[in-house]
Amino acid sequence: MVAIVLADAWLEKFGGDTLDEVRRNYAAFMDTIGPRARGS
Repeated sequence: MVAIVLADAWLEKFGGDTLDEVRRNYAAFMDTIGPRARGS
């Protein structure tokens, strides 16, 4: 159940009509928050 809720929240944040849109939105988010999210 937790996985479903987390997936729903993730898609709400990065969702799109296609998988390419989800990937693009996620990549843009990671670029925005910078290296602090990657543990650097």
